[in-house]
Amino acid sequence: MKKEEPLLKIKGRGPEGKKIPTIKFFVDTTRITGEEYRGESFYPLYMRITFLRRGTMLKVLNEEGKNLFLTSGDIEKWNKNTNSYLYSYMTGKSLMVVDLIDKEYSIYKERFNFREFTKKFKVLEKHLFYIFNQLLIDKMKELTISRIKEFYLFNEIKFALVLRNQRETTKWLRLVTEKESLPDDFILFAKTMIAYHYYECWVNQKSVETWGSKIGSGTIYHWLFSIDRHTFVTSASEAISDSYQQVDESAFFSKKALEVFNPLSEEYADYQGLINKVINVYTEGI
Repeated sequence: MKKEEPLLKIKGRGPEGKKIPTIKFFVDTTRITGEEYRGESFYPLYMRITFLRRGTMLKVLNEEGKNLFLTSGDIEKWNKNTNSYLYSYMTGKSLMVVDLIDKEYSIYKERFNFREFTKKFKVLEKHLFYIFNQLLIDKMKELTISRIKEFYLFNEIKFALVLRNQRETTKWLRLVTEKESLPDDFILFAKTMIAYHYYECWVNQKSVETWGSKIGSGTIYHWLFSIDRHTFVTSASEAISDSYQQVDESAFFSKKALEVFNPLSEEYADYQGLINKVINVYTEGI
């Protein structure tokens, strides 16, 4: 068996006078059986974090919170391609790790421990859009069940595609709005998710950095400790207008969804308030 090979090694800006945190990304081909796909074995990507002679190992998750898998052959390829999306994404992850360690060490000093760090990191690395997306799907299901008489109709809905596919959007709206309109709180939730999606896309396009090189771009961490929560209300109008005007058949959301849940409004403070409310639920206790 091959010895684990580092995919990428990044040193960050550690606390002054202390050992700099080191993050090594690698696929473990020694202890884990790979998952076969098209004749190749894929292994989960890990990052090993070392600080003050202590360490921990975490699986690298993608934006949807799922394990990120690579082949052992990807190691050399990604090491050579520093402009790749994956290299950028891992750099963004490492910056978030280092920044959180800085914050934790400034509070706890020698009492810093990776157990508390890991607990916080696993929450803060979650991507806001996918949090909202799952919560909205749950709300769709609850609303659908409350408004239909025959349960088989529920099973005919592809909830993950309701806001993305024109046919699914139309079918679901026809089913749940036959006798009454959508609840205001549901509309606000959907508009907030769409508004945040366009805002985040706009921020990334305006940035001179690559998508993932910012500290935890799109995550709870980025909202709490970067510019997002400070600029959302003042910039959301321009951000959403720029992106919204470019809607076409390849857009993430269906035209019908954007018509019903049009985020172009003066509700940006309400959107921000709802985002903060959701984040407060997720970060409670950390």
